[in-house]
Amino acid sequence: MCRRVGEKLVVVAVLGCLTASAACSWLVVKTPPAVLPDRPIGPIHCTESREAPVMDTVLAAGWVGVTLACGIAGVTFNDGRPAGPYGAAAAIMLLGACALPAVGLGLTHTISAMYGFHHTKRCRELHLRLPETRPPSSPRVAARNSTVGASSHAAPADGPADAATD
Repeated sequence: MCRRVGEKLVVVAVLGCLTASAACSWLVVKTPPAVLPDRPIGPIHCTESREAPVMDTVLAAGWVGVTLACGIAGVTFNDGRPAGPYGAAAAIMLLGACALPAVGLGLTHTISAMYGFHHTKRCRELHLRLPETRPPSSPRVAARNSTVGASSHAAPADGPADAATD
């Protein structure tokens, strides 16, 4: 029994290391300016998409699962009885070697998700309050332009949607 639990913990640790990416939101979320403008100052490029914070949330939930699995494995180590010359110390070492990194990675992903959700919300609010700050490549601008292009007041299909202002 002791050997099988140890092998399972190694498998859990290896799988955990394979999924331990750097927290996505810290890497890919482009934040809006710290002080939001009161009037339009041109396009402000920031991340509106929630994909990275959602991925961080999923990974954080996965690390909670790994932590629980490590706890269960540590408690049920050799049916709760000391085994071999090291006894309960071996169970505690296995539990610590597995659960502590999982808790650390779970917290890292949780904080990164909070960071990402906060800044993507600020970016969306800025672009809703001041539509002129939305970059032309933004999906919402493209959707708005395609809706305008379908109306009878739109510019010809081969020209830009704001041809009258050029």
